[in-house]
Amino acid sequence: MDGAPKTLLLDLGGVVVDVDLAWGREALANLTGADPGAFDRIFIDSGIKAAMEVGELDGASGIAAAHALLGLGTSNDVSVALNAVLRPRPDVAALIEAIIEGGTEVAVLSNTDPVHSVWIQLHAGISPARWFFSYELGLLKPDPAIFTAVLTALDLSPWDVALLDDRADNLGAAASLGIAGSFSGSTGRVFSWATKSHIHIPPAAAIAAGSSQWTANPSCATAGRSNQKRSMKRAQIS
Repeated sequence: MDGAPKTLLLDLGGVVVDVDLAWGREALANLTGADPGAFDRIFIDSGIKAAMEVGELDGASGIAAAHALLGLGTSNDVSVALNAVLRPRPDVAALIEAIIEGGTEVAVLSNTDPVHSVWIQLHAGISPARWFFSYELGLLKPDPAIFTAVLTALDLSPWDVALLDDRADNLGAAASLGIAGSFSGSTGRVFSWATKSHIHIPPAAAIAAGSSQWTANPSCATAGRSNQKRSMKRAQIS
């Protein structure tokens, strides 16, 4: 990929949201009085979370199964505890929004269950053009087939897309198809990758996003405009 990608394919966990099972364990204990190991037993060890992530269980059925394992009625909504493992990263989300404002299309691809997908779309703080979730596709990263499905849905070639992910195996699977990628888990990494990939970020949007890299290196603004002019010139020639 010589120029800027047409579409940025974005992972969620470890990139736009933090994920920590300890938060869910604490939330479930506070909600139900269950012991700290209950969260892992009902969601992880039982296979409920994994089944939801590939679409074998819908959200309502998965939560009902969790209630049954705990011997709870529906008055204790354990989806609250499941969602408690997630916390937004406003700084990264703001920078992603700046990238969108700069004209780069953003799509999300995440190994996510239907319960988390609702929370994420409400609280992650980003507005991608498309959301792709594993439970809808019936596939999980790092299976290359999930990337092929997304490329087909977007009607794009691999070299039109760049992936930001926090797992080397996901990046490797994408690379096997020709999709460029970068390990990303912080605002600094996202900004560094974006500037190296010639992605235009409006200076005002970057500053509003709190990008210390931008304010510390205002020459990036000139570089961004120069890259944009070169892209326009290439388009006129072709």
